[in-house]
Amino acid sequence: MIANSPSDQNKIPPPWATAPKPVLPPNAPTAGYLCGGGGIMTAGFETAGIRSLWNIDHDNSDPKLSQAIAQIYQTNFHHPVIRQTLQKVAASGRFNDLPTPNILVLTQPCKHLSKSNPKAKETQSEGAGVQRSRGAGVQGCRGENY
Repeated sequence: MIANSPSDQNKIPPPWATAPKPVLPPNAPTAGYLCGGGGIMTAGFETAGIRSLWNIDHDNSDPKLSQAIAQIYQTNFHHPVIRQTLQKVAASGRFNDLPTPNILVLTQPCKHLSKSNPKAKETQSEGAGVQRSRGAGVQGCRGENY
């Protein structure tokens, strides 16, 4: 067997995949995510010293993909992923049960940008869904800190 053959290289994870996660102090600032997706923003915030509390994310147009992404997110970040649309969470009053973060992060839907998505094209209905989600998230999260 040749050392560093392509098959060996596939078994060695890249350095970023094995980097230790930061240990954050109990008084670190906190963030909650509306449509946190796979967690790229979460990873950046945690590297910057901001503790993540929760993520609300669910795409009714592709529930199978949505569930897979949520599972990966929860495995990587070990905090709750609420697998409902922002509209459902806002209508249920569940925002009141979540810890209040110092920072509220709303990310844009990005599955239409992925080269791995054969349907990679934003539709008008997805754009309208983003606008409704923003409104539901902000209305549901109104409180002393927002």
